[in-house]
Amino acid sequence: MTRLGSKASRCLTILSAAGVESSEKRGQLMHNRRSGPHRLSISRGMVPRRPALAFEGRSKKMTEEKPTRIKFHYIKSSQFRVVHVDGFIGGPTPRLDLHVAIFSERAAIPQQIEHVVKEDGSLGEEIAANRIGKDGIVREVEFDAVMDLDVAKAFQKWLGEQIMTIESVRSQAGGKP
Repeated sequence: MTRLGSKASRCLTILSAAGVESSEKRGQLMHNRRSGPHRLSISRGMVPRRPALAFEGRSKKMTEEKPTRIKFHYIKSSQFRVVHVDGFIGGPTPRLDLHVAIFSERAAIPQQIEHVVKEDGSLGEEIAANRIGKDGIVREVEFDAVMDLDVAKAFQKWLGEQIMTIESVRSQAGGKP
């Protein structure tokens, strides 16, 4: 029998507090594919990552019945949004995870502009000399993603597959390369 680490114990405590009382339901917890069976991954909504190892208390046991199917539910967080990606910057973290900051680019928006007011009270031309703002291009960092090496490799593989699919469809349609 393998003893679970303190993170797994905290996961069990969280599950119990969330009303997951039975060992059968707790046994549905999935061990984290990226860091092995000793660290568990719990996400909001208890979305499992992999078919499970059942456990009770501080030890885990292989279940005799192995699942033949599993459903994954995608739940959008309250901070979900769609972002336009123009580029990214990042690199290894001190713990050797990969951090990637995703940004979009745009021209700088003026902080302040001044217009002439015409005699009839309507807005006239901008006084360009009085414009206050930044020169150049703004790279607005939309979000930062941190992942371990296994997740980064899986993302790389998935991204390569999606690129091949798009290129194949484009070439069959005679579209842009």
